Amino acid sequence: MCEIMNVRNRQIINRLRLSIRFYRHCFLYFQLLFWGCFALTLTAQQAIVRPASLPDLEKIALAKNLGLLVGRLDVAQAQSDVVTAGLRPNPVATLNADILPIPGEGFDPNGKQYGLSVALPFEMGGKREYRLENAQNLVIAQRYQVLNTARQTLLAVRLAYYDVLGAQEQLAIADANLESYRKLVSLNETRFKANQISQTEFSRSELAYEQADLQRREAALTYTKAQRALRFAVGYSDAEPSASQDLTFIEKLAPLVRDSLAAVSLMPLQIRALERRYDVLAARTLRTAAESNQRLQDANAIPDISIAPEYTMQQGVKMYGVTGAVPLPFNNRNDGERQKATFRLQQAEQQIALAELTVRNEVQIAFAEFQTRLGSLQRFHIGSRSGNGAATTGQIGILTRANDIKTASELAYKAGSISLLEFLDAVRVYNDIYKSYVDAVVQFNKSAMTLDAALGADTITLD
Repeated sequence: MCEIMNVRNRQIINRLRLSIRFYRHCFLYFQLLFWGCFALTLTAQQAIVRPASLPDLEKIALAKNLGLLVGRLDVAQAQSDVVTAGLRPNPVATLNADILPIPGEGFDPNGKQYGLSVALPFEMGGKREYRLENAQNLVIAQRYQVLNTARQTLLAVRLAYYDVLGAQEQLAIADANLESYRKLVSLNETRFKANQISQTEFSRSELAYEQADLQRREAALTYTKAQRALRFAVGYSDAEPSASQDLTFIEKLAPLVRDSLAAVSLMPLQIRALERRYDVLAARTLRTAAESNQRLQDANAIPDISIAPEYTMQQGVKMYGVTGAVPLPFNNRNDGERQKATFRLQQAEQQIALAELTVRNEVQIAFAEFQTRLGSLQRFHIGSRSGNGAATTGQIGILTRANDIKTASELAYKAGSISLLEFLDAVRVYNDIYKSYVDAVVQFNKSAMTLDAALGADTITLD
């Protein structure tokens, strides 16, 4: 009997173990399924928010940049001021009760007196219209200021974008250079074992490889810093996925800049910028607001009147009347605010002059820098070689000549015609020139974007 009970107990225990193992496996399965679906969803979300082009980054910056978000709230506050400026003054109701008995004294119902009056204030001198005009002008000026912030944000994104392009290409150069030195070390190791070169020459190639590795690490750090700067300019938070920089290192010139170069002199460019720049438009609108504010303060010197119809019941007799109130402007004619309004108007005039001077100076500097960068870049591309090695147009460019020297030095070194130092010097010269070329391309594009921003070329709208 005891053995039968023990067998049954073992069977029950085994069934319990199998059940526990089954539910454990189900739990693990559903847990893996859940996290797998979550990972797929997260990957899909990251694929959606990762831009791969400059226009994508610009759209995200206009929507996410914190400075622009703060500016949009300033516009909303200014629009609330328009609502406040259009409000009319509230009427004032007055209820009075006279000749009421002191507690404990006798009460005479014919001795009570009640009165009700409603004062209706009337603003004189067009104050409400001037308030509305001033508030509306401030809204327009605030919108222009936000648009100018957006212009500066787009410029910051574009400059950071081309910094990423340049750093990305510099990193690619460092990778290629490191691979070349790795092959050189491998080649010299074989030659050293075959007693074709000395230990010193082999050690020099190893040192050159170590130096190339350090340069590659520095290029990687620069690339990381450039990406962080681009994230900050766009407005990404640390919790958001990084922007995918699947970019191409190309030389391009914005169409607007090409149109701008059609002008013979600098003056047309400055005139165009003065007509389009949001900071100049904001300064001019602030002057209009200052003029309306001056009219408002002059109107505030005119006293407002108040008319109060009254209803009174005195000792059972019903009476009515009208009361009028007019402040006498003997001591206060709003002199301080009127003087302040005059100074604000003068200040607005100076702000316009300062904004226009700033724009002229920015356009002049940006145009001069663009022409300089364009000339520097052209020196790398003057002429090229045809299939037979002859120059096709004029003088051979700097980049082509450096590449020719490097190729010839590599062939000569492999043939044993030149020393390792001569070969390394040729490689160093080519790397320096190519890095200068990359920097010239980046600086050229950045100068084009700077000139574009100085001209106020972007037409930006606030949603």
